[in-house]
Amino acid sequence: MKRSNWSSLITTLNELTHTGKLDWARYDPPDSLVSGTNHKVFGFYSTRFKDHRIGIYEMRHQVYSGEFDQLYWESNVQLDIFTEDFESLVAAPADVGVNDLYDTIKRKEAKLDDLFKGLDELEQK
Repeated sequence: MKRSNWSSLITTLNELTHTGKLDWARYDPPDSLVSGTNHKVFGFYSTRFKDHRIGIYEMRHQVYSGEFDQLYWESNVQLDIFTEDFESLVAAPADVGVNDLYDTIKRKEAKLDDLFKGLDELEQK
């Protein structure tokens, strides 16, 4: 799939999520993402879009720095297409839009717009 197709998909998912036309559910991370690795998965969300199971999550993994002789953690947000059993079929290429989509999903889960709206109403009284 061309990168522009991925970018279009991610942009569409973000717009639909932002407008409330697409809902995401939070799940425990699938074992298939971390089994046999030193990876840690945080904030795994999934939705169905056009008969596809899509998941997005933050993946953290340790990296060794030979220069400083120590391990440190790196993280990235990943979007995958999954089977119904949450086995990853294909991962989207790295794209800034993935981070934006992940932030939109977390803002929706936290109901930040409602929180901020409530603050505005209090200040107007």
